Amino acid sequence: MAGTLAQSCLEMVNKIAMRCGFRFPLSQSDIEACVGWLGDGLRRFRMGQMPKEVGGGIYVWKFFEAPLTLDLWPDVAVGTATVSASGTTVTASAATFYPSMVRRTLTVTDIGTRTITGYVSATQATVDSTFSGTHTFSIASLGLFGLPDSYNGMISPVCYVHDGLGAPLVTQVDPWEIAARYRDYDYNAYADPIMFAQQQSSPTIGALQTTDFYVWPMPSRYRRWVYQARLKLFAPTYSASAYLPGAEDHADTYVQCAMAEREMDLQKRPGPEHEHALEMAGVSRLLDESMYGREPQQSMQQVYPIHHPLSIPTT
Repeated sequence: MAGTLAQSCLEMVNKIAMRCGFRFPLSQSDIEACVGWLGDGLRRFRMGQMPKEVGGGIYVWKFFEAPLTLDLWPDVAVGTATVSASGTTVTASAATFYPSMVRRTLTVTDIGTRTITGYVSATQATVDSTFSGTHTFSIASLGLFGLPDSYNGMISPVCYVHDGLGAPLVTQVDPWEIAARYRDYDYNAYADPIMFAQQQSSPTIGALQTTDFYVWPMPSRYRRWVYQARLKLFAPTYSASAYLPGAEDHADTYVQCAMAEREMDLQKRPGPEHEHALEMAGVSRLLDESMYGREPQQSMQQVYPIHHPLSIPTT
């Protein structure tokens, strides 16, 4: 990444390979081994087992958190725009699309239905199958709004972005309660939503698990929510353009965690590489706490007890 000290995944994998004594250019099997160790080390780091808190426990990394927004949009009625399609890219004649429309159904006049698979811009989106020509279309939310693929759990209350339209209290409930509201009241009730539930939108085995917010009532006008979320950690790849979260500050710790995983694979027990990884992860934790200005979170050991052969018991 130009202008920063951030190391790409390719640079980190090459460092791991050099420390392992692999010959360059790397063979495909050596690349896969190093990428695997890096991924395993990141997973251990992400889970918070490196560093361990005093007495055991899990540390929640702050730099894996970020504020996210969610666009709440009223249903797009038939005839509000025309759309020209080339392949699977749909172009609307007016600003129509929002990121939260992903996974919703696009109903195209004289064509049928398509599932929105990606957001490009306010006037462009991608769909799951091709069609051509210019047609009118509609999009109905049915109370469901898609969250980003990077979403990995909410850690703060949801609230409305200040826009001068008022900010009603938003309450999180179970999905069945939202469904009951639509059943018992009026499915065509429209207002500013005051309830939401989280539900998984991709139960298919092998598909990336994604999440929707199921809201009640359906929005009668455009509004925006903001909330703090934990982000997913995607697998590293051998690419100069791929960067991991925190790569500028924690890249050397990631490499050392990978070396600890290699050591465990080869020796079946923790050794010096693991001890060094714990030390470096401790420094990363201090940096994480100092940068984000929050108190260390209480140990989660009693809530999520995790035991791993790399854990060194305290005496």
